[in-house]
Amino acid sequence: MKKSLSIVVLLVLVVASVFAATGKPVTLIQRFSYGLGAALVENYGSSAEQALEYFKAYQYKDVLTDYGKQGIEDYRSGNLKLTVQEINSALSEYFSEFEKKNAALAASNLRQAELFLESNGKMDDVHTTSSGLQYRIIRQGTGSVAKATDSVELDYELTDLSGNVLDSSYARGKHSTFSMSGVIKGFKEGVMLMPMGSYYIFYIHPSMGYGEQGTGNIEPNTLLIFRVETYNIAK
Repeated sequence: MKKSLSIVVLLVLVVASVFAATGKPVTLIQRFSYGLGAALVENYGSSAEQALEYFKAYQYKDVLTDYGKQGIEDYRSGNLKLTVQEINSALSEYFSEFEKKNAALAASNLRQAELFLESNGKMDDVHTTSSGLQYRIIRQGTGSVAKATDSVELDYELTDLSGNVLDSSYARGKHSTFSMSGVIKGFKEGVMLMPMGSYYIFYIHPSMGYGEQGTGNIEPNTLLIFRVETYNIAK
C-alpha cells in the first residue's frame, strides 16, 4: 500500500443510521481513530485491519489502535457510536491539525538539513556536485560506471540525521537491484558517480530526496544519508 487516504475519500462514508447511545469516543484523537477505522472498512473492506496498521506505522502515528479497531467492528455490525456528521467532523478537524503540524515539521527538518549540509560541505573529504549532492568516498572501485538507463546491483543503508535506520538491504541480507530511472534524484546522481566496487556515503538534500511530502516512515524534508556499495551493472 503506497498511497494514503485522501480527505475527500474519507469523507464519503455511507454508514448505517442506527447508533449506540453510550460509550462514544470523546477526545479528537479518539474520535479520529474511531472514524478512521470506519472509513477504512468503507474503502478497504476486508483489508481494513491491515490498512489501519499501515496508517499507524507510516502516516498517523498517534492513532489509537483500540479505537480504530472498534470503529471497524462497529461499522461492520451497523452500530456506530458516532453519527456520519460526527465522524466527518473528527476527520476534517484532525486533518487540519495534521497539516499544520506537518508543515511545521517540514520547515524544522529543512532548516536542520541545510545547517548540516553547510557544515558538512566544509569537511576536507566531502565532495559537493553542482546540484548540491554531497558525498564521501570510503572505497573507490575500478569497475564500470552506470548510465541513466542501467540497473545496478548494490547494498545500501539509509539513515536520517539522528542516525535512525530507515531502510537497509544489509538488514535484509540480500543485495538490491535498482533501475537508475526509478530512484530519487540524489541517489541516482550518487550511484552514477561510483565505479563498480565502490563504497560511498551520500548526503542528500530533501529537494533531491522525498521533499516536503516525505514518504512512508520518512518525515517531510528529511535529509537522507545513504551508505552505498556497488557491485555490478545488471544485465
